[in-house]
Amino acid sequence: MLAVCALAAMWHRKKPRNKKESGNKGKPAADQGGNRTPVTGAVVEIPEPILKEYRTNQEANQRESRHQKYIAIGGVVGAWIYAGIAVFQWCAMGGGQ
Repeated sequence: MLAVCALAAMWHRKKPRNKKESGNKGKPAADQGGNRTPVTGAVVEIPEPILKEYRTNQEANQRESRHQKYIAIGGVVGAWIYAGIAVFQWCAMGGGQ
């Protein structure tokens, strides 16, 4: 959620309209009468309930990710066991002659 707010702030930043404004990038605006570029900034404060929900969702996602990892490891171990049994059966049937 925080990343979305940061991206939205970047996209809504004022873009220069002509070369004169883009030339002043990073420098204070010179006093040219009415042709001043406004200095704007945003402080994004996210309410505590939203942060709490975000953290809860992150914890749930991490927990689910761990479970998926253990299931995948179990599947690989099971495949190795199955392959080992198949090799022993092949040898018992005389396939190694």
